[in-house]
Amino acid sequence: ELEAPYLDVNSKILSWQNSIILGSGSLQANFSMQNSKRIEYEPGTTAGTKEDRIDLDLNTHTYDVHYTTDPSKMAGITAGVQGMMQHSKNEGESAIVPNTSTTDAGVYVLGRYDLKKFTFLGGGRFDQRSLALSSYITPDNITLFSKNDLTYRAPSYALGTVWKVSNDFTVRLNGAGGFTPPNAYQLAANGRKEGGYRYERGDSSLKAAVNRQLDLGLSYDRPSIGFTASVYHNSVNNFIYLNPTGTNIISGSDTLSYYNYLQGNAVLKGAELGFDIHPQTLSWIDLAVNYGMVRGTLNGNNGN
Repeated sequence: ELEAPYLDVNSKILSWQNSIILGSGSLQANFSMQNSKRIEYEPGTTAGTKEDRIDLDLNTHTYDVHYTTDPSKMAGITAGVQGMMQHSKNEGESAIVPNTSTTDAGVYVLGRYDLKKFTFLGGGRFDQRSLALSSYITPDNITLFSKNDLTYRAPSYALGTVWKVSNDFTVRLNGAGGFTPPNAYQLAANGRKEGGYRYERGDSSLKAAVNRQLDLGLSYDRPSIGFTASVYHNSVNNFIYLNPTGTNIISGSDTLSYYNYLQGNAVLKGAELGFDIHPQTLSWIDLAVNYGMVRGTLNGNNGN
């Protein structure tokens, strides 16, 4: 028997993957089930005892069914549906996230068109996420989370091209957009951060973060030398961040810093460079140098 505190995680996974040949194309049908039990034991009130401080039971079911045309052809498409059903339940003295039921459903299509010097790739999908958050009350009658039923839906897209300028030189250009819904903790947190000296409060009115990105990449590859360079610009509307308010909250005998979740518009832009020397006559030598730079700005509720 281990002496508390310690962590016990138990996972069970069952997956079923199917590939069905239909003419020159194929149908992929993949399904999975997973159960994860996470328990954090803490010392009990009397010597030699322990308690389930955190006890989270998580069940997840996923599916992905899609059809792909003949990949040897000059043009092709992939179209399908994808989704998830997930349920989490707290059974311990405290909780990190509320009891949550999450349902995801999405449809998507991807297209490809090959030419001698160019390859064009594009795709789009539409997703919906539904969240049902239940209040969690600790054994000492403290409500950690409020109850909310929320739905988020939005499209995502991507469009890009690869230009094979020569056998050695390649140019890539891509544009894309997507979204990220707030998670259960960002929506419903209302209490002390488990394991820390901080009080965090979520916001059930948070919107999904939506981004747009454009990136350009160059690569030059010879038998003994290689070079890569890329630049990107990514703007995110309704970016979710944790904000220190500068005030404190008294919790029992502790004074906790008060944080809350806010949203603002953010921009991430940067560049990456890579250089690689691998002489064919000296196969045991490989010299690689990489450099990356990113600059992030946030126009949030509390300024830039």
